[in-house]
Amino acid sequence: MWDFLFKPIRLPRRLHAACGLFALLAMLGLSLSAATAAQTGEAELKVAFLFNFLKLTEWPDIGSSETVDLCLARIDPFDSALDIFQGQQIQGKPVKTRILESAKNLPGCRLLFIPDSDKVGAIPAWLEAAASLAVLTVSDRTGFIDHGGMIGLIILDNKLRFEVNLEPVQHSGLKLRAQLLQLALRVEGIRP
Repeated sequence: MWDFLFKPIRLPRRLHAACGLFALLAMLGLSLSAATAAQTGEAELKVAFLFNFLKLTEWPDIGSSETVDLCLARIDPFDSALDIFQGQQIQGKPVKTRILESAKNLPGCRLLFIPDSDKVGAIPAWLEAAASLAVLTVSDRTGFIDHGGMIGLIILDNKLRFEVNLEPVQHSGLKLRAQLLQLALRVEGIRP
């Protein structure tokens, strides 16, 4: 009599897509409040965002490398948060983290995170070094995308969010998936 309660339900295609988008939103942690951020740690949240940015980016020459290198410009607070990358893969390649002392060590990196810190030095030097490489540049410095960066992490209404500048992304030959652009708070530049 109650058999209908236990039968699997097939979701319509649009509803299935909406559920997938919601799951991605949850995976990126966009609905996490500042209280949750304090518990989890801001560094861990930012590292989770970086990992998802790696998953939603396509590089023109990814097949030629053995690893997907996530590079951090002289950063200490992320050290323990980087454990999230242990055993992870992007496009079938293991993720490797590197902490760079200078922009000259940038070749081989797929993503460069430049923290909002006085220890890092001049952001323009990092961006200039990355400009000729297929490197996704990310920072939590205010106004990062307005000064040539690709993805800027921002806190708005006690939530970690991000904004995108497509001009340097396209110039470097990278492609950001539509899911990433849909979740961005702001997208500048020419859309593909």
